Amino acid sequence: ATSVELNALLEELIEPTGERPLVTLRQRIFSNMLPKTAILLVVITFWALIATRQGQIITVSAPVRMHGIPENLALIRSSPDEVDLQLKSYSILTPLPSKMDIVADIDLSSIREGQTTVRIKSTDIKLPSGMVMSSVTPQLIKVTTDRKERRKVAVRLTLRGSMPRGLSGFVAVADPAMVEVEGPASQVSRISAVSTEDIDASQLEKDTEYS
Repeated sequence: ATSVELNALLEELIEPTGERPLVTLRQRIFSNMLPKTAILLVVITFWALIATRQGQIITVSAPVRMHGIPENLALIRSSPDEVDLQLKSYSILTPLPSKMDIVADIDLSSIREGQTTVRIKSTDIKLPSGMVMSSVTPQLIKVTTDRKERRKVAVRLTLRGSMPRGLSGFVAVADPAMVEVEGPASQVSRISAVSTEDIDASQLEKDTEYS
């Protein structure tokens, strides 16, 4: 017998003709159902995560901070201290609202003395990748500034109690006797002296320095 005939004989012995099982379409579809079902569940889970995270709108509160205030001005007050941001997510990698550290950082370099209304811009807020801002509430921040003033004022010692026996003829003095204060002109102009913290006069000793 030739090699071709021998191969044919061996194939017939291993898988006889007419006994090959016919695999139907139904059998092909429903065979190995367990791994196929597991893969389907994984795909559905990932799709659900993507669908719920992408395009969702969330609301977060962001504190308001100021920077760039001119050297000749002092900030007296600003309102409000927080704004509410509506954010839209386009990425499943976006962190949860509780994990976000978002701040409205407003540039006041062009502000003038007095009360000013500043509009919050999208560039004032840095967002995580994959997020855009839909709205901010409120959109306006009220800022009040005053001209900055510096002046020298006296230091007033605040003594409590009586001097020890033998020191009744002595006085306590401050060194330095004058200090500089700086702040809004409307407040600094009313300051004539600054007081120290309370000092227990009964504990003072002659020619002794205390900080």
